Amino acid sequence: MTRHLRPLTLAFVVLALVACSRIQPIVAVDQQVPANAQAVQSAESLQPALIRALLRCRWKIEGIQPNQLLARIDLRGHQSASITLDYANGRYDIRYRDSSNLKYADGQIHKRYNSLVIKLNRAIQQEIGFAQALSDALQKKSS
Repeated sequence: MTRHLRPLTLAFVVLALVACSRIQPIVAVDQQVPANAQAVQSAESLQPALIRALLRCRWKIEGIQPNQLLARIDLRGHQSASITLDYANGRYDIRYRDSSNLKYADGQIHKRYNSLVIKLNRAIQQEIGFAQALSDALQKKSS
């Protein structure tokens, strides 16, 4: 029994160390706008939802260009991350641009960055849903 327990324990310890790693591959978001969100399918109608989500998640907008937003977030005064948010008809992409003190190297970064991008993506999805709900309510009211 003990000869089977030792390799199993070793495997568990190694798995636990890997799972707790603070460095992960960078998350890149390539997202389609839901097909039922007709109110925000165009780039012009998608931009306000993206801006609201960025501000809600405390990202600072550094630049607004056609079909592109540049944003930055400062963490704890000594860490920061910058992203490029590209958008077009019916889709948006969140891409890593730069960071400071988040241990970026060879496509790997501190897991904090990934959690911020995932949180931002959820906020964008919510803002798209809010925009569609508002559009639906206004259409019902005018009917």
